[in-house]
Amino acid sequence: MRLTIIGLISMVLLPVMIGCGDAEQPQVASLGGGNPNDPVDGDGDGNIDEVPDGVNDLFTPEQLEAFRSAGLPLYFGDEPPTVDGGFGADSLQIVYDDLDLSLVIVAYLFEFSEQTAAGRIGIAYQGGADSSSDNNAFIAGSEGCFSVYADISGYSAVDDCEYRRPTIYSACLEGGHLHPFVFGFVITDTDGDCSQTLPVGHSRIINESDGYAMRQ
Repeated sequence: MRLTIIGLISMVLLPVMIGCGDAEQPQVASLGGGNPNDPVDGDGDGNIDEVPDGVNDLFTPEQLEAFRSAGLPLYFGDEPPTVDGGFGADSLQIVYDDLDLSLVIVAYLFEFSEQTAAGRIGIAYQGGADSSSDNNAFIAGSEGCFSVYADISGYSAVDDCEYRRPTIYSACLEGGHLHPFVFGFVITDTDGDCSQTLPVGHSRIINESDGYAMRQ
């Protein structure tokens, strides 16, 4: 599927602050199916349980627990649903930001492809200011719900910035669409001008405010 630019505001650019401090933030919706409260490292061996091995090269159990505490559902298991094709997210909003930034982010197209039985999956996205493709990613889940754990590398043309941000996408399949659609990331590296890109170490959780990322 050819990715089409459908967005205006990058999710990795520094936004104008329109809400901070004690302002009430929207809650991440609960996902049905699976069990997003399963222990991340239930056997205490220092590795994330019930995920493809490559996930442990991207995240630590402590990082995943921090994301979950901030409102990001996590799914584990070796029976994720088959996720393929493009999904449009046209009303994205920040629901957690460790710099207390708040912004509505509109219109991105996400594409999942080439899912394997071993838990590998391709992911690409494109919006109005940045894009990414050919990422190393893994999928885990059960009962129609899944998390994709991805090593995202992207480019923002606004400030000529290449960035790396390991990202977790969580959703359930409902009528062929993703509902609700939630993802979180942490910026781990930048290269270039990057004056308008989020700083290294910054973490954020975003969801689709109407719940649905619709299949395109």
